[in-house]
Amino acid sequence: MKRTALITCGCFVAFTLSCDIPNRVSKLEKQNAELSAELQKIKVASDYDMQEKCSHGARDWLRENWQSSKDTIFMTYDSHYNRMSNRCFIVVERHEKSIFGDNGSWSNVIELWDVLENNKYASIQEDHLVHLKPQYTVGDGVAQCDVAGKECKSLSEFNDLTKPYMSN
Repeated sequence: MKRTALITCGCFVAFTLSCDIPNRVSKLEKQNAELSAELQKIKVASDYDMQEKCSHGARDWLRENWQSSKDTIFMTYDSHYNRMSNRCFIVVERHEKSIFGDNGSWSNVIELWDVLENNKYASIQEDHLVHLKPQYTVGDGVAQCDVAGKECKSLSEFNDLTKPYMSN
């Protein structure tokens, strides 16, 4: 008799709990969705914070490591926090009067640096040379191009090879 009562009671408890399983699963799924949304918000805020730190770090790095000369025509930079590699990169582009060619000749120099480690990953120099004599000519060409030890032949190739550093 006791045994039957215990079995009956056990079955009743098991039945009662099993009836609540769909509600508990639904509740857990809702909690999971809420936690995922909260985690995404935290990730976005963290990425924004790292991008902001990278931007300030790049500006400070540029101030400490670069000076314009009398031959600098134009200079700009762009910073990027690469989340995948957890690195802050800066691309510095400057146009300089060229010592080769005649008046109007200039060089475009672009370099990619890791801001925190102060390592250069890539550089390209394109020369735009003007010759007035014996006949007026303009010549453009890549004088030097290197991305992480790999030689490149054009600005387009340079941009393709540096894209992984400046994305993510």
